[in-house]
Amino acid sequence: MPYANVKYCIRLLPKITDWNGIRQLFEICFDIDEKTFWKATVTDFFAAKKFVIAEFERAIITENKLLASLSTDSHLWEMAGADKLKPYSDTLPLLQLGKLFGQYPFDLGRKPYSEIFSLLAQTKAQNEVEAEYRKISRG
Repeated sequence: MPYANVKYCIRLLPKITDWNGIRQLFEICFDIDEKTFWKATVTDFFAAKKFVIAEFERAIITENKLLASLSTDSHLWEMAGADKLKPYSDTLPLLQLGKLFGQYPFDLGRKPYSEIFSLLAQTKAQNEVEAEYRKISRG
């Protein structure tokens, strides 16, 4: 699935309160139409639902683990107004990658989630090493 779809579905999950919400999630995840959704057997539905929820939970846990930042300067970041960036948390990583690769961020959002996530993890690791190197080299 494209990165933008995964992020949209993750935001959608807690808001699902009825069958229409579940249908919308399945339409995005499995690229099906409404008619196909309603034709599915109960067994297929529950197996697919279990799979979808498990995969999104896995993605959230992996993102939190690999992209979390334990910076000693995080309090400064918060004081600078990091809360203002929260509404853009899904697109800011695309903006950063877009700058890095000279691409329009929303075009990157249509790339597979695994590719974008891999680039984000690599970029984060590189930034951390470079920051630590600067600290050490200043001595």
